[in-house]
Amino acid sequence: MQKRLLPLTVNQINKALLLNDDKVNFLIDGVDVNNVKLVGMVLNKAEGVNGIRFVLDDGTGRIECLKWYSSFSYGLMNLLT
Repeated sequence: MQKRLLPLTVNQINKALLLNDDKVNFLIDGVDVNNVKLVGMVLNKAEGVNGIRFVLDDGTGRIECLKWYSSFSYGLMNLLT
């Protein structure tokens, strides 16, 4: 299976999620998508024990996100603060 990066918008992702019940992998323009990168403005950031929750707005819509801490990055963040 070939992996490639697709330029996606929040609007495309939101529409794809509505069409798929399992919410693990989804199809966009006939391509099976399981990893994406988005660029946008971070809103409503809240740090927790397991990660950082935030809303991402890319101009086409908003999507709730969770960035999980890895044990290494969490320890590194504690050292730097």
